[in-house]
Amino acid sequence: MRIGINRKSVLSYILLLLCILNCNSIYSTSRTIDYRFPELTAAVLAFLVVIGYTKLKASVVKRWLSYFIIYEVAIILLLINSVSSEKYISFLVRFAAFIPLFALCVVAEEKNGSPWYYLIKYRNLVCLYAFISIVMWLLACQLNILPQTGVCQSSWGIDYNYPTYFGIFTYRQAQMFLGIKWVRNQGFFAEAPMYNLILLIAVAIELFINPLYENSNKAHILDGVNLKRLVVLVIADITTFTTTGMILLVAMGALKYCLMKKKTSFDLILKWIFGIGVVTVALFIMNSLFWEKSTSSSWLVRSDDILAGIKTWRQSPVFGMGYDMMEAIEKNFSSFRIYNMGYSSGFFSVLAQGGILLMAIYIIGLIGFMMYGIRKKSYELFAFLMVIVIIWVMTIFQNSFLMMILLAHGYAFLICSVSKSNVRTRSKE
Repeated sequence: MRIGINRKSVLSYILLLLCILNCNSIYSTSRTIDYRFPELTAAVLAFLVVIGYTKLKASVVKRWLSYFIIYEVAIILLLINSVSSEKYISFLVRFAAFIPLFALCVVAEEKNGSPWYYLIKYRNLVCLYAFISIVMWLLACQLNILPQTGVCQSSWGIDYNYPTYFGIFTYRQAQMFLGIKWVRNQGFFAEAPMYNLILLIAVAIELFINPLYENSNKAHILDGVNLKRLVVLVIADITTFTTTGMILLVAMGALKYCLMKKKTSFDLILKWIFGIGVVTVALFIMNSLFWEKSTSSSWLVRSDDILAGIKTWRQSPVFGMGYDMMEAIEKNFSSFRIYNMGYSSGFFSVLAQGGILLMAIYIIGLIGFMMYGIRKKSYELFAFLMVIVIIWVMTIFQNSFLMMILLAHGYAFLICSVSKSNVRTRSKE
């Protein structure tokens, strides 16, 4: 019996895996081996377009081209004014090639009735790894019964030799939580907050996108959410012991609670029970987190990140101080943080490094989500957008391929929304 292989699906998962690995994993920050993630990612995307999307209607391609011609003009202006020669390839691969091509893929999927095709696959991939990481974390970090199998020499802030377990798990950091010192679950990432970022996006997809994807199946307890997947993702995120992550988990739970539809009296009772539980857990967690963080310099550093970003942006408001040039921001750091030179805000990094023009590239992409939400009359999509914006402000991943995927979705939804609006206008005339 022949088993058919869906080449588009396989390439989609490979592409998403490469994008995840590129997002500050111990392999993308390796100081001994250059894994060429940008080149590999671009090559897989090219194959995906050729294999999955070469039979698109000419009208779809023309519409896509008409929007991205204007976009590419802005990219050329940025290339001339904001990008140093050593950053040309990195910038062009991400902004000039990846966003337009991936947006074409999403436009095609939207025309086929599956606009969430890639986000759902991302959620599936992260959920599978989340389960693996929980098991590895328990065996290696809590029970200490899993032997170390290797070392990855990586550089994230400082050079560090990460112990690895079968190449798919590592650890480096510990965190106080509820008076106990825990080893943090950081998956195969350079630090736990990076893994937290990956998980939070997957949780947001499960809570707010999956109900749109499974419109015909509302039998799940949480109104279109698969409880087993959600539990795995939430447990994995909790074990990163990241303050931002836990606060956002609570916030997303509250948002989902507000959006739940009560169809019967039983649903109403369930909603109240769930709501009381969320509030109780939220208050307990918030109290613990704020008490513990108040004794550290974390909040001061985050505040200084914002101030440094604004100061840097004011030096060159339109084009910024240079794409992916952290040195310009670091010059505006306060003296008290000489031993903490990391940066935490993707939003202010974009503003400082690329100015208003690069910020416009991001904002227009996010507006695409908003317009698609209006068109679909979907509060879930607005909730998803809100979470993504908060993560972008609080986490440094603005130049990652994962961010490019989100922006490409936004541009695709913008094209689809404007196209539908034009069709309705012409039909009325």
